[in-house]
Amino acid sequence: MNWYILNLDNVSATYCFTVYWSGAGILQNQLEMACVLVVMQGKKEIAERILAVAEQRGADKSTCPSEIARMLFPGHWREQMAAVMEVAIDLCNNGKILITQKGKEVDVKKIKGPVRIKQVLG
Repeated sequence: MNWYILNLDNVSATYCFTVYWSGAGILQNQLEMACVLVVMQGKKEIAERILAVAEQRGADKSTCPSEIARMLFPGHWREQMAAVMEVAIDLCNNGKILITQKGKEVDVKKIKGPVRIKQVLG
């Protein structure tokens, strides 16, 4: 006899399934795929908000990543900052936004301290 307990937690901006089962099979694969889809949807929502806010502010103004987190996760935005930064870095690496410190573009591999998100010129 197989038994399954599924717990969906929102932890550190990542939606994670905790699955306990005896035996393996198709349910395990379905749960793993569902977890991947939920994480991808969360990152897509963050990316869309970052891009929308950057476009709304224009190339002359910037936004703090915490503003994005507060918009999307008002009750627990601090726990979501890692995910917001991860998505922002991905967008920056793909040339969709700029990440700056003190008004200058920063190497995203060496971020220390507060940063701002800006729309790419042109």
